[in-house]
Amino acid sequence: MAAQYFDQIVNLTEEEAKKIIAKAEAAGVTPEIYLKVRGLAADQLPDPAAFFALFARIDTFVKGYRACLQSLSRFETGAANQIPPLGAQFAQILQEWDELYGPRP
Repeated sequence: MAAQYFDQIVNLTEEEAKKIIAKAEAAGVTPEIYLKVRGLAADQLPDPAAFFALFARIDTFVKGYRACLQSLSRFETGAANQIPPLGAQFAQILQEWDELYGPRP
């Protein structure tokens, strides 16, 4: 199925416009593109502003996890002390993922 494009006039309050602009900037697109993507894909794809922020936290976790594994493999003193904070970070990511993208009715 070919992508469908649409043009629509959207009347936003100043507060709504600020939120859309902030979300668009977080996703790295213009507000117009952000609104079009949300209009076309809202039922299939997550909000890019929230999703990209979550992916940045996942990336930070992965880097920390790799560093922990390397420290453990070198038998560095205190390497095991990195495990509890990583576990807490991972639990937070899972909780946030579930809140944002968990099962939908």
